[in-house]
This record gives sequence, structure tokens and C-alpha cells, in this order.
Amino acid sequence: LHMEHSTIYDPIRCQNMHYCRFENVKAFRCNYDGRDGMVSSDMWNNYNISHNVFDGLYISRVGHRPFGLWFDCEKNVVRNSVFDGRWCRNFEFFSPKGVLMERCVITNAFEGSGSFDGRAKLFTIDGIFRHNLIMRNGYCPLVINAYRYQDMPPFGMKRSRLYFNTWYMNQDNGWQMVDMGRKDGVYMVEDNVIKNNIMVDNNPADGTALQIHGTI
Repeated sequence: LHMEHSTIYDPIRCQNMHYCRFENVKAFRCNYDGRDGMVSSDMWNNYNISHNVFDGLYISRVGHRPFGLWFDCEKNVVRNSVFDGRWCRNFEFFSPKGVLMERCVITNAFEGSGSFDGRAKLFTIDGIFRHNLIMRNGYCPLVINAYRYQDMPPFGMKRSRLYFNTWYMNQDNGWQMVDMGRKDGVYMVEDNVIKNNIMVDNNPADGTALQIHGTI
């Protein structure tokens, strides 16, 4: 499947989809013009999906969110894919449960157009992130900055495992992890394991590759 030059806000929307497989999908150049004439589109949004495999995607050049998994998504696999931002961040995972992301390339994130910033959101619950290459991004490419959106459950990362990944030549911190300040003692970033990852030549300004804070 090859899709290019869409002019609507979210040309791919999957809802209530289970036990499906997407292979070798190329989707790029979503040219929806939002406010102030900026490109501010999403490309591929997923809501309430489970037990699906996304294998061999190439996603690039969108205004805001190239590929998104919402919090009601569960037990999905994303592998062997290229998330090539160019105009924006690379993806957003809003605390889906049991997602496996492996052998992907995450590159060319950019703070531009209607993207708000160039940081991919890697919020997962009981997830695995392994054997991925995060390279040559013009912004901090991955963050776990827990927060609450409107009246939804707060987004964060719990009981997830990140191992055998490589961060190379990113222009800012390769990765940032921050919990949100809460007076009720409920934390949204906890019990995660970060092990056997490689970080090389990131953040040329001061060399900080990994930034971790308690709360914001």
C-alpha cells in the first residue's frame, strides 16, 4: 500500500479493530492545512484496537502525529518500521497496554509547522521497547513526560522494559523521563527497567544523553 498527498486531517483511522495485520505500508505527505496556514495533520490514529501486527511501515511528513496508539489499545506489535518525522515528531503512544515495539528506526524528528514539538511520546503500560535505532533527530526524540489530558486517565509508563536500543547523533537529549507532580501519591512513571542500551554522540551542546527527573 502506498498513500501520499492526503489533504484531510487523519486519513487513516482504525477503530475497534482486532486480529489484523498491516505489512509494507508507505504513508507520507499528509498536507492538511490547519490554523494559521500550518500543516497540522495526523496520519494514522488507532482507537480500541488489539492483537494487531504493524510490520514494515514507512511513515513520514505529517504536521502533528504520524502514528498514534490510544490508551484503549492493547496487545499490539509494531516492528521493522521507519518513523521518519521530517516535519514533526515520529509517533505518540498514550499508555497502550502490552505494546511491543522492535527493530524500528526513529529518525529526523523536527519541531516544525503545527507539531507543537518534535518529541515522540513513548508512554506504555506493560510494554517492551527493544532493538530500535533512534538516530539523527533534530530534537529530543523520545519522552516519557507523564501528564493528564482533559478528564482522561493520566498518561505515563509503568512496568515496561527498554533494552538493546541505540541512540545515536541526536541533537538534544536522546531520551527524557519525568513523572508528573501529584499530591495524592499516585505516580505514572514507575517499575520500569532500562538495560543494555547504547547512547553515542547525543546532545552536542553538553553531552547529556539521558535526562531523568522525579516530577515536574
